[in-house]
Amino acid sequence: MIKRIRKKPILKTISKYLNNLFILLFLTITLSSPLFSFGKNKIQYKQFDWNILKTPHFDIYYNKSQRTLAEQSAVLLEDACAQLSENLRFELTRIIPVIIYSSHNDFEQSNVIMEMIGEGTGGFTEVFKNRVVVPFTGSYSEYRHVLHHELTHAFQFNILLGGFWESLFTRQFMYMPPLWFMEGVAEQQSIGWDRELDMVLKDATVNNMLIPLAEMENSYSLNGLQVFMLYKEGQGFVQYVVEKYGRYKVGEIFKVFKRTRDFIHSFKKAVGKTHYQVNQEWFRYLRKRYWPLVKDKKEPGEFSKKLTDHLQDSSFYNVKPVWSPDGKKIAILTDRHIFTDIILIDARTGEELDTIVEGGRESSFEEMHTRDNMLSWSHDGKYLIFVSKAGEFDRIHIYDFKEEEVIRSINPRMDAVASPAISSDNKWIAFSGTKNGKNNLYVIQFNGSKMTRLTDDLYSYFYPVFSKDGKYIIFTSNRDKGYLSGDMDIFAMHTQTRKITKIVSSKGQNQSPALSRDGKIMTFSSDRDGTPNLYIKYVDNFEDPEGLLKKKEYKITDVIVGVFDPYFSPDAKKVVFSSFFKLGQDIYVMDVPEEIERMESIENSASLAKLDQPPKTAFDLEEAGKEDYTFSLTPDWVMGGFMYSSVYGFGGFTQIGASDILGDHQFMLATDFLSGVNDFNFQFVYYYLAHRINYGVGVFHFKDYYFDYEYENGGYIFETFYKRRYGLDLLMSYPFTKFFRTDLELLGMRYIRRSEEEELVKNVDTNIYATSLAFVYDTILWGETGPAWGFRSRLIYQRSWPITGKDWIYEMAFLDLRKYFLINKKYTFAFRLQGGSVWGPDRHENKFYLGGYNTIRGHRYDAYSGLRMFLYNMEFRFPFIRRITIVWPFTFNISNLNSVFFWDFGSAWDNTEKWRIGSSNGRYKFQDLKSGLGWGFRLRVIVFQLRLDLATPWDGSKILPLSKWQGLFSLAYDF
Repeated sequence: MIKRIRKKPILKTISKYLNNLFILLFLTITLSSPLFSFGKNKIQYKQFDWNILKTPHFDIYYNKSQRTLAEQSAVLLEDACAQLSENLRFELTRIIPVIIYSSHNDFEQSNVIMEMIGEGTGGFTEVFKNRVVVPFTGSYSEYRHVLHHELTHAFQFNILLGGFWESLFTRQFMYMPPLWFMEGVAEQQSIGWDRELDMVLKDATVNNMLIPLAEMENSYSLNGLQVFMLYKEGQGFVQYVVEKYGRYKVGEIFKVFKRTRDFIHSFKKAVGKTHYQVNQEWFRYLRKRYWPLVKDKKEPGEFSKKLTDHLQDSSFYNVKPVWSPDGKKIAILTDRHIFTDIILIDARTGEELDTIVEGGRESSFEEMHTRDNMLSWSHDGKYLIFVSKAGEFDRIHIYDFKEEEVIRSINPRMDAVASPAISSDNKWIAFSGTKNGKNNLYVIQFNGSKMTRLTDDLYSYFYPVFSKDGKYIIFTSNRDKGYLSGDMDIFAMHTQTRKITKIVSSKGQNQSPALSRDGKIMTFSSDRDGTPNLYIKYVDNFEDPEGLLKKKEYKITDVIVGVFDPYFSPDAKKVVFSSFFKLGQDIYVMDVPEEIERMESIENSASLAKLDQPPKTAFDLEEAGKEDYTFSLTPDWVMGGFMYSSVYGFGGFTQIGASDILGDHQFMLATDFLSGVNDFNFQFVYYYLAHRINYGVGVFHFKDYYFDYEYENGGYIFETFYKRRYGLDLLMSYPFTKFFRTDLELLGMRYIRRSEEEELVKNVDTNIYATSLAFVYDTILWGETGPAWGFRSRLIYQRSWPITGKDWIYEMAFLDLRKYFLINKKYTFAFRLQGGSVWGPDRHENKFYLGGYNTIRGHRYDAYSGLRMFLYNMEFRFPFIRRITIVWPFTFNISNLNSVFFWDFGSAWDNTEKWRIGSSNGRYKFQDLKSGLGWGFRLRVIVFQLRLDLATPWDGSKILPLSKWQGLFSLAYDF
């Protein structure tokens, strides 16, 4: 009896392993492009016409229609540059490329990085070319903050890395300070100690939820809340260091770190103490700062009824509540179901009644825009108005409760849309729109047929609401504080005359005005005393808006942290609102005080001086140069290795990545060689990503050595051989939506297989000319170890063609279905089903193989082959150890060690008629069906995931003893 063993590759050298490792890194991290197997699609909706505005320190890349935004950016950047140069005591040694987009929707199309850009990303700074990429979101105050934040990162990288070639030769990019420090410095330098930071730190201090910085050092293993606190605590900690130890200490830490590459030593040398010691010192300071301030304040649950609980349902935000006209239901935006959804809850109990819209799962509701947005319920109860990103643009959606679906989606063709509000007669919708670097108020007819712009300037306009008679629109704006100010007042505009009058004015942010159903009372949120609280004002006569400003305002809450988004019940006896408490936002309902006029009133303060003038810098905008964008290729990264062996001789590998500034042209060259030019391997890939259709071309040459063996008559027969493949690959990908695309591949390849003995392996010298067509659908959400929620599928059909007469001819179809269920945002059930078939004259040379890693664990690698196959994997993934500290022989922490139980089964076969699941001979036993099960561990280390699986074959009735289980180690994410 001959036992055939599947061929296995010969291990060439450690150099070969390293090369494969870097190729893996390149493919999984650097080029996560839509041309690969799975993944959502970054769609190029717009054809950008790029220009460059040149200043002394920056090349500002902008779309031709955004000249105003580019000029404002130039002034803000040069001002920030002057401040950072002073604070960090460092002058930039290179020109910083700054790429600006007119909206977040345009920003998400950027190819500077290949990863998908989500709604929560406000901007980024790419490391090696030090490119700053930011979107304009309608507020110049927020825009200045983001520009300053990202420019701080550019300074950090310039200090630490220098130029590209300096970083390449010194390998400094492998040594960086902790992320909490990098982001903390960026936030502190850009906004210092702001209202949001004060709110978060007060809340975390009072509720004993501060996280020691030492627990956030490994940023790759943090959950969403920990990442949020990483930014906020980093910002507060750095502000404390600056105030107590001096403004120049931050720059000193970076300069020492560049020499030592040791953050603990650098911090101690600059400050005189370790950052662990200062962390404890800072925590004591926060307790002394906040505890006296909150002793007379109230938690939101003390004076109101809590309708949601973010700690119980593992949500982070429950916001933007609106009361139904019948008083029975409240609509809110929430992430309790992972993505941002609109749900209905019972106005009395908070019980979830229905999900109106599921966001983030389909192209019509890609992103739900929770910030600076509102829901609007029509007075007759028929419609709910909301905004979402849908493809290229934001759209205003009209949900019909009778039809139980969205009946109309209006596209105002704005760069961004926010805060829709419907008039009481259902004829008009007011909204905040951003276009060409300006944020203004607009109204559009209910049917979308007519749109009118109501303002035209650089100020910010949010949260519009119609008066009962529709003659006035009440809104929030910084128009009397300056377009760069973050402080906001409340105004009323006559819709016919366009006359604007201020009706609420104070320091701080006055926002989210809401009117009672009869239009006589207004409630709003204001942080004029340092904490966002609710206020009420009588507004019974909009015909005298000047008189409204003089009317008294009554503070109806006095909370520890902050309340937002107020909305009256239909009878105006209750107010629903959201409140931030215990590091999350929840919905509450409170009674409106019966005798408001007996409460303490707050007079409106005088208007503050205008701040319309931009910051003063030594830079004169008239000196800025202007150029059209031209293609210029520069390296992104270079990696390489070299070795010598007395057996194999010289060997090594090289990896080079290059692109243009905008990332529309992506190049990659990977090479290795061992012992001679005959073993030289290389792959060159080019992607063109500037348009909706993505194109790629690859040229390659691979030569790999293998051995095969058979067991016969008590001995082994060995045979070595090699495979050589070289040719050309053409790729094209068309994304229909963010979630669905089609891929086309054209392959021309020479395939050579050589064996000297030719006993076990036949020599082959052939060509393959193949066409592959694939349809890919992907909605998954990533977790720590792999996909955690959603569905993904890929259907492939491949056919080879007779061209030269010496070609392999075959056809292949393959289907891959994967489904993920996330339970309580902690546990994932993952299922994968694959099936395929190959046919044609040369089908036996293109079989499927199963067994071992990533297929049927517990069985030998590629132990089974056939013209047909199916594979089914089931996994239960769960957290195992959140944090453990090892203290000997040296101290280190293991964070977020996860685990998995799995069951794999499948089969590969040739003859379907002879295929059998199993047989019974005393006991039932699988025959052609193969199965394996086991237990595994997952640990993420930087960008890698270490996988260790312990698996055993299962024949349907019994498994092997534990001592005979197979151990599988791999460096990859779960399927």
